[in-house]
Amino acid sequence: MENDHSLYKQYEQLRNDAAIVKVPTATVLQLTGKHVLDLLHRISTNNVKSLDPGHVVTTVLTTDRGRILDVVRLVRREKDALLVGSEGTSSGIAAWLDKYIIMDDVKIKDSTSNHHIYKIAGPNRDCILNEIGNLTSPNENQATLFDTGFLIQSGYDEYIFASDNPESFPSSKYIVSKAAYEIARIESGIPSVNEWNEKFNPLEAGLISWIDFKKGCYIGQEVIARLDSQNKIQKEMIKLKFEKKPEPGSLIFFQEKEIGIVTSSSDFLQEHYAIGIGYLKKDMIKSENQFVTKSENQEIQTQIR
Repeated sequence: MENDHSLYKQYEQLRNDAAIVKVPTATVLQLTGKHVLDLLHRISTNNVKSLDPGHVVTTVLTTDRGRILDVVRLVRREKDALLVGSEGTSSGIAAWLDKYIIMDDVKIKDSTSNHHIYKIAGPNRDCILNEIGNLTSPNENQATLFDTGFLIQSGYDEYIFASDNPESFPSSKYIVSKAAYEIARIESGIPSVNEWNEKFNPLEAGLISWIDFKKGCYIGQEVIARLDSQNKIQKEMIKLKFEKKPEPGSLIFFQEKEIGIVTSSSDFLQEHYAIGIGYLKKDMIKSENQFVTKSENQEIQTQIR
């Protein structure tokens, strides 16, 4: 187990220099067949039908009730496509996709164990991107680099590097631990599988930019369109601050009324408080409000950050 000093050094590296974290169980599905784009276009939230080889698009997979199954990056290559998703979701996503393959020419292969997935961030991240740049080509079965669409620390983009070639491993001097990355992720309010799951819908999670409201039908489309058009979003993902670390899944209260849930949390290193991500009822999201999080028989003072 890492000590606080080691974690702090790695966190500072991510914040002030450049860092890589390995994500060993991030989902990677390889899709082949002439109907791959047609299938994903009709079952996911974004417009992917015209995606050209060498390009990447983010789309959301949802249930028929409009709840999040996963947020995936579709990487179009010349002979196939990759779906890069959250940690630990590969078998569930593969089974869900298979339900909708009827007469389609689509084959699914779980390539999670065959790929090396890294997240890259930090103000000096270009030194890493330049190092791996000549290894990346979404057109070939080698390595792919793409922007996640999120900002981590000081407004710098976070990238994902996916490779099925172990020799394309970036320099180990940039590697930081998953624990250090988690602190930075939570501080930056970047969602993970904790926030992207069937308890929440894409609008609550702030994923509206990855929903195409003009493309027509997809799984869960009617529910999501109705929530949007009638402005019925009840809760919203938010960054939180605690006097001490609560467990994920702890409920948040305002004047003894349940108004939210903690989805991710972490001690904030050398500070005397903890940070987190959660969902709160929209009418409760006011900076002056003070909340109580109930966790393991403790009442923890909580506020929005």
